Amino acid sequence: MKLLTSMFRNELTNLFTELLEAAVGMEHSAETRLASQEEALATAQEEEDRYVEQHVLNWFTEALPRVLRYSSVVATFTAIEFSLAAVCHELQRQKGFSLAVGDLKGSGSEQSRSYLTKVAGIDLDDLNGIWQQLKDWQRVRNCIVHTNGEIGRANDAAKLQEAIVRLEGLNSESNEWSLGGEIRIEAGACERLIRLGKSFVEAVMEKSFGPDPFGNIVIEEVMWRLS
Repeated sequence: MKLLTSMFRNELTNLFTELLEAAVGMEHSAETRLASQEEALATAQEEEDRYVEQHVLNWFTEALPRVLRYSSVVATFTAIEFSLAAVCHELQRQKGFSLAVGDLKGSGSEQSRSYLTKVAGIDLDDLNGIWQQLKDWQRVRNCIVHTNGEIGRANDAAKLQEAIVRLEGLNSESNEWSLGGEIRIEAGACERLIRLGKSFVEAVMEKSFGPDPFGNIVIEEVMWRLS
């Protein structure tokens, strides 16, 4: 049982590791393409060519990073919600709780948090600081999903703006085509979010299952121990 639980925990932890590697890789790829495009613009001779190269450069400096970082935020929250729900299901299986996480009111991470505290009786008070940061990021995620990052169209625009001010690497950018400006995510912010989500999920697993006696074991070692 302990070995299987350890494997389960490692799978969830590795999910965030993969997300972090993907985010870093996307940033590096975008920077490489940007450098190449800046070189192309610098060597363009004709005015028409310079116009085209400048237009493409704007894509690499503005549009592409926005798309990549927005998608990273959404993917990270999908991982957080999936992981917390998985912990709830595993606790129900191990402890024999009659209630499932889906039986509670709410949805997503809020529903899982209620299950952990009210059904499983786990004290998460010392994680409130991380939780509040994730709640701020949740507002950002919701705005990305529902209004494509347009702050003025969000249902909680005032609270969203407050969250953006509190979060490092985020700001609002005014432009002529968005209502109330749009969310701008700076380089490095997504990586911080992923690490934050990973820390929270790891802490929840520690509280739910206790210290991991096996640690970050590899699959080959697991198979050897099971043989």
